Amino acid sequence: MSFPRVGIVGLGLIGGSLAKLIREVFPDTHIVGVSRSQSACTQAIADGVLSSAGTDIRILAKMSLVFVATPIGMIVDTVKCLQEILAPTAIVTDVASVKRDIVEALSASASPRQKEKRSKGLRPLDPVSGKAGSIPGGANGIPGGAGGISGSAVSFPGGAGGGQGAQPLGASTLCDLAEPNHKALFIGGHPMAGKETTGYAASEVQMLIGATYVLMPSLDPRRQSFETYLKNLKFRVVTMSPEDHDEAVALASHGPYVMACLTAGTLLKSPYVDAGKQLISSGFRDTTRVACSPAQWGAAVCLDNADAVLAFLQSVSADMGTLSALITSGDAAALTRYFETIAVQRRGLFPV
Repeated sequence: MSFPRVGIVGLGLIGGSLAKLIREVFPDTHIVGVSRSQSACTQAIADGVLSSAGTDIRILAKMSLVFVATPIGMIVDTVKCLQEILAPTAIVTDVASVKRDIVEALSASASPRQKEKRSKGLRPLDPVSGKAGSIPGGANGIPGGAGGISGSAVSFPGGAGGGQGAQPLGASTLCDLAEPNHKALFIGGHPMAGKETTGYAASEVQMLIGATYVLMPSLDPRRQSFETYLKNLKFRVVTMSPEDHDEAVALASHGPYVMACLTAGTLLKSPYVDAGKQLISSGFRDTTRVACSPAQWGAAVCLDNADAVLAFLQSVSADMGTLSALITSGDAAALTRYFETIAVQRRGLFPV
């Protein structure tokens, strides 16, 4: 299964890597990119990854499949705009690491009140300020600073027919459009891959090959076609509900990010920080690597997946109490059993 015309909104780490992977596996695909970073557009075309690129989302109107790889707060509005301009037979998917609020906001069965609630929960972003409630420059690969063009924006049609001019990507009102009865199918997705560096320059094919790709369930037959396509791209596809995804990703990704930040932060605020810096080696480096991820991404996933992240922290807090009690007791045998149990179970997570 292949899609002859594929669009990608957001040419950062994930969007750029997807484009490179599609070009490698399906070299004849017509791939069109949309980004507010003109340098990313230019470089991706020069690399032979994209067939064409630009800042106006309307250039994706003839695509059969579009990946939305923008910051989390921009996804709902972006998908709604794409559903206005794409053919009803097309598929739109996202790559965000939170799913419930996005899927509910875009669900055809959700009430207008539910959609408004979920859309507000995702905090549409302002492209200029870079402060809370704004587009995170660089988060999920839409750079607003290094490698990008400050103040530039991806343009959307101003109305159903695009007759009111263009508006900046992320404006909270830009997609206040009537929803058609027949529109492109939205399928929520999340490739479980990434690294702490961002931008098109950091994108790579190898990061995605063999990675798990979580896909939301759907009764629409196009969903099976899309799953087959992802498998052909060498992903391991896992079907999961939005709710289960958000609970699980807090344990597998969001929580470990928070723990990495806490570990690094504990050293950095210690009075022994200078001595500690002389002693840190591979263990500290490996356990704190993801603390270097974009801070605005970290804030977004913690707030948009707040319930699950807080549950993770509460569980860790309880375990810290247990461990503290064992250390205070001086019971070496009990401590050994505690650590050995976790070590054995951890090895089972990555069988040889």
